[in-house]
Amino acid sequence: MRGLMGPKRFGIGTLGLQLRRAMAREYARFRPDVVHVHGLLPAGVLALGSPSPFVVTGHGSEAYALAWRRTGLQELAGEILDAAGRVAAVSDFVAGHLRRLGREDVSVIYNGADERTFAPRDRSESRAKLDFPAARPVIAFTGHIVAEKGVFDLIHAAASLGDLAPVLALAGAGDRTNDARRLAQALNVDVRFFGRLEHERLAVLLGACDVFALPSYAEGLPTAICEAMMAGRAVVATRVGGIPEIVRNDITGSIVEPGDVDALARALRAMLEDGSRRERCAAEAHAFALRRLSWRANAARYEELYEELYGNAIVAESAGIVAGAAAPLVESVPPSATP
Repeated sequence: MRGLMGPKRFGIGTLGLQLRRAMAREYARFRPDVVHVHGLLPAGVLALGSPSPFVVTGHGSEAYALAWRRTGLQELAGEILDAAGRVAAVSDFVAGHLRRLGREDVSVIYNGADERTFAPRDRSESRAKLDFPAARPVIAFTGHIVAEKGVFDLIHAAASLGDLAPVLALAGAGDRTNDARRLAQALNVDVRFFGRLEHERLAVLLGACDVFALPSYAEGLPTAICEAMMAGRAVVATRVGGIPEIVRNDITGSIVEPGDVDALARALRAMLEDGSRRERCAAEAHAFALRRLSWRANAARYEELYEELYGNAIVAESAGIVAGAAAPLVESVPPSATP
């Protein structure tokens, strides 16, 4: 289904009206007991017309940035949160912004990784599959190749580690890939670009690295770090969003401030040169991931929310109060409320 928004998300509040008939057909066809909305905006606008109770999950910038751009967006976000039967967030950081928008009872349910695909792998075997040198340190990054993910900071940091001769493995795509390639060539950094990878191939890349790095400037809770920790790798990342909730200094990795290339280089050097510390952090990262960052754990928490919400809907229906069904499909998003 496609709807139209103007520049800077103007008109986002009209999506429910634009897609009213299409959504009505889907609800009638599927007849859901519970609807799960991923991302407060714009998906939450469509859920306002749901005939069934819904869960909304705040994932990242739609909660900590987009919703705060202007008053109309704050009001729309607040309306969605108020209408939701249950609200979740991928980190305490995101949950805090949802609470500021007016919803106090927010469940924090971390993103995760597939514990079977991203199980720890033999480093030598993984390197052989990727034709990496056996003796040189390998730093891995996965994500969009854009400045906001700290890719250029990472290349500069790797350049200052010339005496260690690291290989920098970048998995992902983005409109700054060619810029990153040119910078690496100018700084004489051995960067291997892998583009987008299927999970199995990505797991091999993580198995081949010594350290995983994500020096991002903004995050909710990056799945890339969850996967690296599940793969049993120490992480060097930035103090943004929910990252410090799972990457803890000298326990599961190292945390530096965003944009501080010198600190990033020092943290990488310390992790690469101290093998015992690196392996200790890697083991702690894996143990934490098994406890808190698996999709199995994620699904169990959401199943609880679904069951609570569905059970409450049954009770309400038996009392003659059907949640969400009293109003026509999208009348809760009037044209006059368009931010």
